[in-house]
Amino acid sequence: MSTKYFLFIIIILLALLSVVAVITIPQEQLNGKVPLIYATGTNAQRQAEVKAFNKLYPQDHLMIDANNRSVMKVIVQSCANMGPDLIDGIFRWNVETYLDAGILWDITDYAAEMGFGPDTLPETVRPLVMLKVLDDNGNIVTRQFSYPCNVYHNFIIYNKTIFDKYKVPYPPEDLTWKEYIKLGQQLTIYKNKHDKLPKIFGATGLSPKSIIWEFGGDFLNKDGTRCTLNTKEVADAMMFHHDLFYKYKIAPTPTQKAGVAAQGGQGSSFITWLADGKLAMYPIARYAVGDLRLFAHEQQKARDKWLKIHPDAKPHEGPQVYKYGACLIPRFAAGKRYATFDARCAGINRNSKNRKEALNYLQFLASKKYSDLINMAADCKPGNKKYINMQEMINPDYPDEEQIHEMSLKSVPFGRGIPRSMFVSNATISRNFKLIEDKVTATPELTRGEIVRALERITHNIDLEIARNIKRNPKLSKLYQKMLQQGSIPIALNLKEID
Repeated sequence: MSTKYFLFIIIILLALLSVVAVITIPQEQLNGKVPLIYATGTNAQRQAEVKAFNKLYPQDHLMIDANNRSVMKVIVQSCANMGPDLIDGIFRWNVETYLDAGILWDITDYAAEMGFGPDTLPETVRPLVMLKVLDDNGNIVTRQFSYPCNVYHNFIIYNKTIFDKYKVPYPPEDLTWKEYIKLGQQLTIYKNKHDKLPKIFGATGLSPKSIIWEFGGDFLNKDGTRCTLNTKEVADAMMFHHDLFYKYKIAPTPTQKAGVAAQGGQGSSFITWLADGKLAMYPIARYAVGDLRLFAHEQQKARDKWLKIHPDAKPHEGPQVYKYGACLIPRFAAGKRYATFDARCAGINRNSKNRKEALNYLQFLASKKYSDLINMAADCKPGNKKYINMQEMINPDYPDEEQIHEMSLKSVPFGRGIPRSMFVSNATISRNFKLIEDKVTATPELTRGEIVRALERITHNIDLEIARNIKRNPKLSKLYQKMLQQGSIPIALNLKEID
């Protein structure tokens, strides 16, 4: 037996044993309640959510299974009719895997009746829970398969203390690329003139996806029948992304990041760099606030301790408690702004015997009680648009976060993601795109010609996957032919030549 199959069998056995351990809870502990197994994490936030749900829905008993959260484990268990009732961690990149495996339950009709349909979500968020599928007659229909636990849109959080120290004006809310680069250069600070590694980096982390969209490029055509990465617009965008590292030198290259780690630096997380005063601007979502609160608490303890020893110290002396501001993702002066976004969604296992009871949890996700828990913990934003506003999001215990909450709200209309195709998964597109993303950030002397050739290879790989999926799946083949009859652009490959 090969190592691959041996490990696969071990994973299955461990997954099944974990499920058995959960479902064999003595019935007297349930007191006649319906048990609902939820494959999710076991952090303090999830525990609070479970407690709140069980109080609001006393006829049910929600329990966390934190040992079986991977896509493979959930699919294996569910196919054996031993999977969880509720599945967490459904994102843009894996939802199609669950759907293709036949695991996700179509909740469209129930969602409309129970108040958690797509109309409760911001318009740009709705495509994350609504998927195009083929009905029994081979027609394309759009159906709902999940509901957001939380939604995150990227914007920029900046360290105000760094800007103040070096007397650099804060970024404007409507930041442009010209302003972003200038600020990044001003705040890329070297301790000594000839150092190769700055003590502070001006910026990092902006997604090349946003840059591609702002240059007018995209990943797929509108019908999802072919990849569109091999274009001038995308090549221009990737060259600009390369310039941020090697021309303007405002973002840490992989070599510089490794150098920081070798010096016993700030850890691998850029949010840690921001909180340690080693990074001025970082694009991230509202969930960063939770970490920043913890960092600020520790910084305040260190400062209080230091002030006891140095009671006559001036405000700028000793350990600092960093302050933060926020602005939108940069755009070109005459262009549109786009921000990457996603949502952590929950769905229901189609093979669950408690499917209808599990609907109560999705209803709970759209409730004020659940939204309050998300808002107060700054765990991104809730899904229900009714509770996505400043009044709901401000936590009185943290009065200095208003600008961060405001940018989280203002970023919503700019949310955009890799388009969906019925012929290729987002995971396949992302996996291939990462090849050029890594090449661009790691190669100082990269030329435009090399970028163009890399885009050609990636485009071919994605088109090849589209072609193979069409040939392997009779339903997709029928759909593809129907779309061509309606005017869709055909794939760039000859299907007859594809194995």
